[in-house]
Amino acid sequence: MFRILVVDDEYPIREGLVHMITAEHPDFEVESAKNGLEALEKMDASAFGLVITDIRMPHMDGLELLEKMREKNISTGVIVLSSYDDYPFVRSAFKNDAVDYLLKTEVDSGKLLEAIENFRQKKRPVSDLHSLCQKLRGPLSSDLYKPADFCALLSSYGDFVPQNSYYCFVLKLSPDETAADSAPFLPLVDYAKAKFCLAIEERLYLGCVEIRQPSLLIQLQRQAAYNRQLQKYNAPSLLLYSDIRTDSLLLLDSLRLLYSCRNLDFYGITVHRAEHYPTAQEAQLKEYYLNLIDSFRSGAFDLAYTQIQDFFTYAARTLYPDIANLKAMCQNFCETAYSHTVPFDRDAYYQYTQEISALFQDSCRIASLQKCLTDTLKRLQQHPATCTRCSQRIAQAVSIIEKNYMEEITLSGVAQTLYISPEYLSRSFKKEVGSNFNAYLNNVRLQHALQLLKEPASRISEVAEKTGFQTPAYFSKCFKNTFGISPQEWKVKNSL
Repeated sequence: MFRILVVDDEYPIREGLVHMITAEHPDFEVESAKNGLEALEKMDASAFGLVITDIRMPHMDGLELLEKMREKNISTGVIVLSSYDDYPFVRSAFKNDAVDYLLKTEVDSGKLLEAIENFRQKKRPVSDLHSLCQKLRGPLSSDLYKPADFCALLSSYGDFVPQNSYYCFVLKLSPDETAADSAPFLPLVDYAKAKFCLAIEERLYLGCVEIRQPSLLIQLQRQAAYNRQLQKYNAPSLLLYSDIRTDSLLLLDSLRLLYSCRNLDFYGITVHRAEHYPTAQEAQLKEYYLNLIDSFRSGAFDLAYTQIQDFFTYAARTLYPDIANLKAMCQNFCETAYSHTVPFDRDAYYQYTQEISALFQDSCRIASLQKCLTDTLKRLQQHPATCTRCSQRIAQAVSIIEKNYMEEITLSGVAQTLYISPEYLSRSFKKEVGSNFNAYLNNVRLQHALQLLKEPASRISEVAEKTGFQTPAYFSKCFKNTFGISPQEWKVKNSL
């Protein structure tokens, strides 16, 4: 038998709720308590499947009751029924494991009974829902999963698949809502029903709302109204929503789109309609990226600063959604500039890459990311090794390497081009550049190889050939000696 405990200090309301529930569900066993203390005593004496409680009560109010239940590890579900719709009350209730929050001024028998039924249908072990969230990450990140299989997966965990018109949303809670139990509040309204709201990542929830209205215009109005409720009661850092759908097989596509845009709060956005990122815009950003790489390879820092402004202006205007890739591009800019201005030293290079990686990862807004990049490049220009001027002939030797690294280059061949002896070139190169000729040549080739390896379709053998290495085996040997891992391992970790 399903047992419910109703807690309210006002007798007419308390007994009215008991009668309302038993009239519809005579098979339920419903008891009542006049405050939190009495409710706690009854829960200590016997188990209840659900508690419906008011907030303001003498001796022990509803929020204190929730805290005591948590301290005692009483896992009963709780629906809060209150006259207060302020944000602090709602958040306090949900932080203490409430499953729903209803306003007394709006509740009727239909809403209350629906809230009870929602709780009963969706009450599953926490481990089950955690398992579902883990399984959802694959379909959200890959195109290999079929929509029908996705719906079947959801259905195996509960009544999660919409049968009528619906839309999806992604809700990212504000940074101060970091507790693992800070689940979002989903309003219970006549015109819409939340099918699910699942924690995909920390503070990040994917949800689906079914809308009860055949008219598309009214559906859009009610979608906007529901979003205002979500924003009011959850204070999100980001709320994204999809188009209204009618076919459940499009559910996966909507959720994938939302998941791919989950970091748009990086641009200072709070509420936004999710949109597909066009392939043409992706190609345009890649063009900006490659032009900047060329400028750093040639040492054209003045031109690069102008290109950096264009790069970030475009990313901000188009709301480029892959923030992790954006940060990786910035790190690549600095690594390329470093490798083409400072004599190569493996330990110094690794230390530099670790420092800038941490700087970029900590950037939480596009303006701070742009400032971090320009400040890092300005410091690099002031590096003592960057300011050292080579003699004309050694500068020519370096230029030959930079322009022809993909060809067969030898010390004697470059010396012959410069009309000097190989011995003099070797000695002078080491003295002025800080590295011997072959080591510098391999470093240039390896730096270009790093950029090619980040391309998803690149092959190790093709990269070796394009960067001037005699064989893939020799390329792999040089790569591992320099970076400590094989080209394939590096590619897996760093592909764009």
